[in-house]
Amino acid sequence: MLENATLTAAYLERGAEQRELTDTDRRRMGDLLFRIGILHSLQQGAHATAVTWFDKVVPLWDDNSTFKTQGEIGRLGESFVSMAISYWQVERRDDALTLSRKGVDFMVEAVDLQQLEERSLAVPYGNLSTMYAEQGNDEQSTTYAEMASRAEAAETRLR
Repeated sequence: MLENATLTAAYLERGAEQRELTDTDRRRMGDLLFRIGILHSLQQGAHATAVTWFDKVVPLWDDNSTFKTQGEIGRLGESFVSMAISYWQVERRDDALTLSRKGVDFMVEAVDLQQLEERSLAVPYGNLSTMYAEQGNDEQSTTYAEMASRAEAAETRLR
């Protein structure tokens, strides 16, 4: 599957050079590239390879209106949080923090829109707590640890 997805991505990237991509095109291309990166990350533990794919995903998904119009801003946030783990593993700390915070912002928006449960914020807040702790920023680490605890204890509020 990974081999076929990689080949498909190469064909799509080559075709995209010849035309202007719509937000829907950019989203779909990003979805494929993200899945390839996740397969490298989760199945093979190849975070460096995953990051090469994620580097292509982020510009395709940044400022892409389709996530909001299709009610998937929470999934976008969760995806950014997932990508951040690989960036952290390959020592790209600033990128990991940026993606984590951006992902959390999208997830908070989805919670506010009742598209995600508040509990879903526990993991990304916990990730940020750990990242800041490893960087020696105890104040930020504590703040995010407290936010993770509150999110984990939150009641389900989805319709």
